[in-house]
Amino acid sequence: MPARSKARKRALDVLFESELRGLPVLELLAERITLGSPPVPAYAADLVRGVAVHSARIGEEAVTHSIGWMHVAADREYTASPPWPRSV
Repeated sequence: MPARSKARKRALDVLFESELRGLPVLELLAERITLGSPPVPAYAADLVRGVAVHSARIGEEAVTHSIGWMHVAADREYTASPPWPRSV
């Protein structure tokens, strides 16, 4: 798997863990970076920070464009993270 794909997956892991544990995402990200196991690549950290900064807008877009879809927490994180890197 290419490095950017691995970083995207790691970003999703951090976002999902944050929601699952009910922790602030940036706090969890800092903890994961400090622990370093598994490592959080710089690109993954950038993605997580981008989702955190733009979460309200991402949520609005997800709701607007997913009318009629069934949502669960994991789906929201999955649909929330891809738009941010495309705009970079």
